[in-house]
Parts: sequence; C-alpha cells; structure tokens
Amino acid sequence: MVKIDLNEEQKQIVEKIESKCRLIKGTQEKGKETCNIVKEYLQKHFSDKDIQIRPIEGILSKCEFLIITKKSDEGKDAPFDAVIKVNKKGGNYGNKEEYKESFKKLKILFDSIKEKNPEIICCYLAISNHISKNKDSDYNEMAKRELKHYGCFMLCDTKGNLISDSWQNFLKPLKLH
Repeated sequence: MVKIDLNEEQKQIVEKIESKCRLIKGTQEKGKETCNIVKEYLQKHFSDKDIQIRPIEGILSKCEFLIITKKSDEGKDAPFDAVIKVNKKGGNYGNKEEYKESFKKLKILFDSIKEKNPEIICCYLAISNHISKNKDSDYNEMAKRELKHYGCFMLCDTKGNLISDSWQNFLKPLKLH
C-alpha cells in the first residue's frame, strides 16, 4: 500500500480550489465547487463511507454540508457519522463581529445536531480566510475559540500560507468506526 503524503495532498487541495474558483463568479458556486473538491479527497480516505453534499433536513441553513454516513445497501439514508461545514477559499468578512456571529450560529447548529445524537462528529474546515478588513484580527483563532468544542481546522493561514499537518489533523477525528 502506498503511503500518502498528507501535506502534499493538502497542497493539491488548496491549489485545485484556487484554480477552479478563479473561473467561477458566484459565491455559492465557489462554495459548492470547494465542497466537491474536499469530497473528492475525503472519498480517497473513506471509500467505505458515503459522502454527500447537502443541506441538513430540519435545520434552517442556507449552507450545504459534507455529510459522512455508512454506505447503505438498502437504499435508505444511514445515520450521520460526521457533519462538516466547509468554508471556501477567499471568504471575506466585513468585520470582526459579523465573523464572530457566523460562528456562534454554526456552534448552535452543531449543538442541535449533537443534542440529537452525541456520536456524530461535527467540525469546520476552512480552506483559507482572506480578510479584506481588520487585517490585524486573527480570524482563524477567533473561529477556533467560538467552535472550541468542535473540530476547527484551517488548511491555510490568513495570508494564504499552508499550515503544516492541517489536513492530517482534520482527518484524524473522522477515522470512524
């Protein structure tokens, strides 16, 4: 079996997202493409799982999530193993308070999911947060503080530099039964 260099894979993910999103105009379309690319790489690690991109039924949110479930032969939806919110490359936030509020809402969403089933893994994956205002704020650290009870992973820092071992650290809690 060939050992995968996860830092190289992380670099490939970021480069592919940058390349594809450069050609896309709409924010939602960039988000969907980012989810598709992350899904493609996740599927390499979890071939025994079903990975879908979709909203969560019964939860009011415009966001789509990556949902990991056991593969079901019966054609029924299997219970969730993991729910992942992916933030696309180049996310901009008007100010610190708007950014903080978006993570409070995500935390409430994750809390409601865990309340229904504490076994579900909930986490946030940011490809990179490029900030147009308040450049002195560390938005990645703010996200980690707001989502401290959940996995919060960033593949790049706010300047777009790869954060070593982030993809590997993201995959660890997803090693599901």
